[in-house]
Amino acid sequence: MSCAGERGRRLYRVEQPQWPRADQTDGATGADLLATRTRLYTKSMPKPTDIKLHSRSRRLEVVFDSGETFFLPCEYLRVNSPSAEVQGHGPGQKVLVTGKQQVGIKAIHAVGHYAVMLEFDDGHNTGIYSWQTLYELGKEQDVRWEQYLNALKEAGTVRPEPNAEASHD
Repeated sequence: MSCAGERGRRLYRVEQPQWPRADQTDGATGADLLATRTRLYTKSMPKPTDIKLHSRSRRLEVVFDSGETFFLPCEYLRVNSPSAEVQGHGPGQKVLVTGKQQVGIKAIHAVGHYAVMLEFDDGHNTGIYSWQTLYELGKEQDVRWEQYLNALKEAGTVRPEPNAEASHD
């Protein structure tokens, strides 16, 4: 992927879901459809309206319908991947991922109308980032990043600072 001179290349545009028409419901009642719509697309959790990759600065910009915008570093997204490889298969099994200061995202794939799968340039591509996960990662970025740095320190791992040239788009 060529990144030279790019400024916020849009890899994925979030579209609102298209709900089935009455003749496409296989006999479901209006109440069934409403319950399904409510479960799948609740108003309580903000939904992204735009997702842009800033390749040079290695950040993902996520704009939500609540008006909030988050700039999430690729390293942060990678070390907090919702995949079983990182989170484990149960409580207390999270893996401390290290050495990802220079990781980037090479592709973003839509997963239905509820998530994206981020394909990182280190080969990791198994985490499905739901809209809720992206929103929580944005809202809790400072706290989660501090927890990550503390976990590195407790593990005796030194985290070198990324290249200064990658800090600007």
